[in-house]
Amino acid sequence: MRKEILYKKVVEEISRKRLFAAENSVLVALSGGADSVALLFLLKEIRDKLWTNLKLHIVHLNHKLRGEESDRDEEFVRRIGQRLDLPTSIESIDVADRALRSGSNIEASGRKARYDFFQRVCKEVGAECVATAHTMNDQAETFLMRLIRGAGPSGLAGIHSKIEFQLSGGKVNIVRPLLNVKRVEIETYLEEIQEPFCQDSSNFLLDYRRNRIRHQIMPILTELNPKIIDTLSKNADLLKEDFADNLAICKENKRLSIKMLHQLSHSSARWAVRDFIKQNLGHLDKIERTHIEAVTNLANSVSGKKIELPGKYQVVREFDHLTIYQKKTYEKSLEPLHLELNQTKLFGLFSVSFENSFEESSIEVESGPESWYASIDLSKTGNFLCVRSRKEGDRYKPYGHNKLYKVKDLMIEKRIPVGLRQQWPVITTKQDEIVWIPSFAVAANFLAQATAREKAVIKVLKHIDD
Repeated sequence: MRKEILYKKVVEEISRKRLFAAENSVLVALSGGADSVALLFLLKEIRDKLWTNLKLHIVHLNHKLRGEESDRDEEFVRRIGQRLDLPTSIESIDVADRALRSGSNIEASGRKARYDFFQRVCKEVGAECVATAHTMNDQAETFLMRLIRGAGPSGLAGIHSKIEFQLSGGKVNIVRPLLNVKRVEIETYLEEIQEPFCQDSSNFLLDYRRNRIRHQIMPILTELNPKIIDTLSKNADLLKEDFADNLAICKENKRLSIKMLHQLSHSSARWAVRDFIKQNLGHLDKIERTHIEAVTNLANSVSGKKIELPGKYQVVREFDHLTIYQKKTYEKSLEPLHLELNQTKLFGLFSVSFENSFEESSIEVESGPESWYASIDLSKTGNFLCVRSRKEGDRYKPYGHNKLYKVKDLMIEKRIPVGLRQQWPVITTKQDEIVWIPSFAVAANFLAQATAREKAVIKVLKHIDD
C-alpha cells in the first residue's frame, strides 16, 4: 500500500537527517490542513510501531484572520487531540491587529507569533523541537518566489529540514519531516487512511504571491517539465549543501571566524555573514544589503570596531572573530558583590569562590571550559573581598612585574573579547585595592608567599554562554 511506502520514507528522512531522537518530546504544529494532518498521523504511527518512547504534543495558533473559518480549524484541531488522546495546546491571537500596531506585515507578524508560541510551549512541556508540515511542493514554490525576488545562494537554498531560531524568549528548533514528500503523496495517504482535513480558503486567493506561483506558474512549468517539483527541490538542496559547507568552516558557536571568512570569495563571505546574522537574531527584518556589506568589510578592520544593525544589535570585531551583541548591554558594568570567606557567588557568567584552603573548595578547577585560581595572603586581604567590573583608570602591579599596568591594556594584550571586558571579574579588598583578575597574575602585595601564616584560594569559573 502507498501509505506504507510513505511511512518508510518519513522514517528514513527523520533518521538520515537526525531530526529528532526516538525518546524525544516533539510538538506537532497542526493547522488542520491536509499536510499537517498527514504529518500528525505519520508521527503517531511511528510512535505506535517504532519509537514507543516518542512523546507527541499538538500545538495550534488561531491567527483570527479568517473569521468563522479560523474558529472551525481550531475546533477541528481540538477534536483530533481528544480523539487521539494527545496533549494539545491552543491559543488565539489577533495577528492583523498586532501587525497594525507593530507596523509589520501580516505574514511576518503571524510567523513571529507562531514561533513565540512554539517556543513557550516547548519550554513549558520540555519538548526538544517542533515538527511542521512543509512539503517538497513548498520547497519548490519557495525556490521560485525567492528567485523572482532576486535572492542569492542562501535564499535559494530554501527551506531547511532542521533549523534553530533564536527568539527573545529563547531558542526553538524547527524540524520538517515531510520536506521530501510531494503534496500528491499527502492527498493519497489521507484518502487511504480516510482522515478528513480542513480547507483554507485563503490558499486559493490570487492576491498572495505564493498562491499565484502555485496556481498559475507551477502548472505551466509542469507542462514544460513534469518533474519540475523534483528539479526545483533538488536545486535548493544542492545550494543548501554548498552554502552549508562554506558556512561550516566559518562558524564557531555564536562567532564568525575571520580567518575562515577570508578563505571565501567576497560573494560567499557576504552570504555567510547574512546567515550568521539570521542565526543570531532569528530573522532578517530590516537587514539590508548595506548592513551585510558593512559587516563583511568589518573582517578587514581592527579589533574593537563595530557595526550598528537595525534594532538593538551590534556586530563587534573581537580579534579573530565577529560577534553579535545587544547594543550597550555588553558595555554595562555589573553590580558589585561582597564575598566572605568560604562563600561562592555568581557574577554574570562567572562563579567566584573564596576558600581558606584548596581542598575545601566546592568548585573543581577542571569543572568548566575556563577556570582560574589564585593563592592569596589572607592576613593582607582579610576575610572579605569585593567583586566588580573594571573601572576607567584601573591599574595594578601583577606579581613578577615592577610597575603598574592599566587593566584595559592588560585585557587587550590577553585578547579578552570586547563583549566580556565589562563583565570580567575584578577582585578587590574592601578598600578597593585590586587583589587579582582572572587570566592574570595576583597583585604582588597580595600573593601568598611561602612564609604566609594564613592563606586562601580564590577560584573563578566561566560558565558557557548559551
